[in-house]
Amino acid sequence: MLIEITGPTGAGKTTCSAQLVAALRSDGRNVIFVHGETDGGNNADKLPDFVVDTTKHSVKTDLFLLPFFCFFFGKSFGFTLYVIKLILQAPQHRMALFRSFLRKAGLSVYFSRKKFSNRIVVVDEGLFHLTHNVLVHVDDKPDMARVDKFIRLVPLPDKLLLVMADVVVLLDNLKQRGNWSSRVGNEAELARFVENAHQVYSHIARSDLLSQILIPCETKGLDVSALAKTIATD
Repeated sequence: MLIEITGPTGAGKTTCSAQLVAALRSDGRNVIFVHGETDGGNNADKLPDFVVDTTKHSVKTDLFLLPFFCFFFGKSFGFTLYVIKLILQAPQHRMALFRSFLRKAGLSVYFSRKKFSNRIVVVDEGLFHLTHNVLVHVDDKPDMARVDKFIRLVPLPDKLLLVMADVVVLLDNLKQRGNWSSRVGNEAELARFVENAHQVYSHIARSDLLSQILIPCETKGLDVSALAKTIATD
């Protein structure tokens, strides 16, 4: 089973995903966690850190995942072309966006292989999270027609955990963190960026195309044990 975590920056995706993984493992589930630091729970699978630890993603990761991306390209040709079009239209950081796409798409194929069929793979900011990368910008208002087309074309995971929060909470969290997106230069731009992201993910939360896989949640008051049991029994 593949579970992807998505949502606007500052909503608490990493916190939520880490708690979910801990709850699944305490229930005896075999979980692989792809996120921002090396996770000891992955050692049994002998997976390389430069694959499962996103802070260690590099050119080595790109080369390792390139064959899987090529397979993805052939299998999801229409989606790949659409994402490349969106990347080329992005106002900045086009190469970084493409490398992120290569890794996310490559990982989706890598973990779809039979050897992982008895695992629960939890990916913090997986392939679906490209919505934030290519459809949320500082100065451009969100185009919901583009969001809908993305949803129609993207290969979907088994479950999509959408972590949300109010705009005020998102702004406060990001200001406290002090680690903004490289696309944001000041607080005024941050406010626009957060508002645009919130609009996009609010629209995603209402999509009928995702009704069978979408699990909306907020970190505040989240019952992780109940969430883990819901996922494990599906």
